[in-house]
This record gives sequence, structure tokens and C-alpha cells, in this order.
Amino acid sequence: PAVAMKQTASYPTAAAVIGWKALLKGLNAKRHVNLDVVSKYTPLLAYRSLGYTDADLGAIVNRRGKLPKGLNWIQFMDVLTTKRLWAACEYYIEEHKPGLERRSDEYYKAVAEVYNRVIEETQPNYTAMQRPQLLRSNDTLLKNLAMFKTQPMQNLNLIFDAIGNYRAKNAMYTQNPTAENSAALAEAKTRLGRTVASQIVQAVMMAAITLGWNAVRGKLGRYKDEDDETIFNGWGFARFMIDVVENLGSGIPGASELTSWMESIANIFREGKFTYYGIEAATPAMITDMLETTGNFINKLHKVIEGNAKPEKLISATEDAASEIAKVFGIPFGNVMNMIKIIFGWFGIEWDK
Repeated sequence: PAVAMKQTASYPTAAAVIGWKALLKGLNAKRHVNLDVVSKYTPLLAYRSLGYTDADLGAIVNRRGKLPKGLNWIQFMDVLTTKRLWAACEYYIEEHKPGLERRSDEYYKAVAEVYNRVIEETQPNYTAMQRPQLLRSNDTLLKNLAMFKTQPMQNLNLIFDAIGNYRAKNAMYTQNPTAENSAALAEAKTRLGRTVASQIVQAVMMAAITLGWNAVRGKLGRYKDEDDETIFNGWGFARFMIDVVENLGSGIPGASELTSWMESIANIFREGKFTYYGIEAATPAMITDMLETTGNFINKLHKVIEGNAKPEKLISATEDAASEIAKVFGIPFGNVMNMIKIIFGWFGIEWDK
């Protein structure tokens, strides 16, 4: 659910290209977006509708020919977001090119041109031309540093390009202060302001989704002081702002790890302990966890057979082993069990491991 909700967090980043007015109008559900019409003028929405929302879902499509129905809801949120962006681009064209007749061939071509820019520059893309060099690297360390960084690096590039564009237009105006160059500089300044604002909005939106999902799961402890049962306190606000800052800096390789380390240092003074998880090599760690939990299960089973432990002791070991084995084979057993525990928790029933 958190992954699905976060598909929508890329929506405000499009303000860097089309501005806030068109973006807010694009949320109007009455503006219907016809996929067949859009597909005549750009392939990008249809491409995402086939399942190429991200690299993993795209790989499933290539292997199976279509997405399993259980995954369609994640794809649905991405397609819903990018459909609304098409509507926003329509409003943008209607404002900036009022002479075009709506729904005419020239109108849709103009909308598609802006839409392609929005998708390629502001949304998560997994085609080679839209991925930064770091994400295409085969180096193991770089892969771990860049894991799940497609959208954050897209955001970083947006700011980088906006700053570069402003500096170029400023240099042109300084060398040749004509009315034309003055207008170009003003437009570049506006674009830079919109880009920075869009990044702040999406960072806050991501932090809010994280907070909301933690509330659903009943895991708000990270937002509370030790003796405080409410998140509306100094530490709760500070924790939320830390999430915002982490989101803003997550496109810089190593920034998330550094921020996490600094937070761990702060916990020395807040809680009297230092806890830092660092970078983990996912595949070796996954295999290690599987072997460790399987060995623990066999150990518990042996004790039960020997009469040295009660059968109930096997419940926790069985769940842990099943979760880690399933993870190696790409089965989301652990996620399903967590959701079951969350639902039990809603009714005040504690999951007895």
C-alpha cells in the first residue's frame, strides 16, 4: 500500500515544467482522458499502461505477457497519476495556446509535446535514455547506493537543469541586456522557483504518506518521545522534518546513509544508544537470513521432539523461516503476514508469535 500511495508523490514534480495552475486543474476528475486518443499522439501513457511502471513490473510483463492481477493496483496508481498529468497538459496548452481548437489534431499534438517533456523529465522512467549513468552502472557498491533512487535522481536532475538554465540565461543577459534576454532570464527564474517549490511539496507529500502508513500500521513510536503518547510534540515534528530533509537529499548518492548516521548520533543524546544499520548488500544478506532462520527452525523443532520445548515455540521460528525462504524466491509472504497483523491490531488483537 505504501508503494502504491507513493506513486502519486511524483505528480507535484511536474510543476517544474507546466506550473501549479495547470497541475491543480489536472486533478479535475471531470476532464476525461481517453487512452486510445492519447496513444495516437504519444506512446508514453500506453507504455506505462502495459505494466512498465517500473523495472520489476516491466520484467514481469516481458516474462509473462501481462501483469498478475494482484499487482495491477500498484500500476493503477501510476497510470492514474500520469493520466491526470495528460489532463494538466491540456489545461496548460489551453492557457498558453488559446487559438488551438480543443480536440483538434494540432491541439493534441501540442499537448503530447508538453506531456512527453513532463513524463521524461519529471516522472520515474526505466528506459535507458531517461536513466542517469549511475543507475546503469554494474558496480556493486554503486548499485547499492543507487537502489530505489530512480525518482530521487530524477528530482536532483530537475534542480540541476533549472540552476544551469538560470545561470546560462543570466550570463546571456549580463553580456547583452536586451528585452528578449531579460524575458528569458525572468522565465528561467520562474522555472527555477517552480522546480524548487515542486521538490519541497513532493518531499513533504512523501513524508506525510510515510506518517500516514505508519499510523495505519500502529507504528508511530518513531514520532514520539519516550514518555509521550502523542506525535504532536517537539520530537514528532522534528522526526517529520527529518523525513522531509531525507526525501529532499535522497537523490544525492550517499546522502540518505549520511543523514541516517547523523540521526543515529543524535539518538545518543536523546535515547542514550547508537543504532545504525548502514548499507546492506541485499542478496548475500537475504541468503544469510534464510539459512539462519531455517537453522533456528530446525533447532526449535529438535527441542520440541526431544521434549525440551513446547510446540508453541515453533510458531515464531516457522513464520521467520517461511518469510526468509519466500523472500529468496520472490514471494511476498512477509508482507502478507505483516498486513494480517496490522488488521488484527485494528481490532485490538495482538498477534501471538
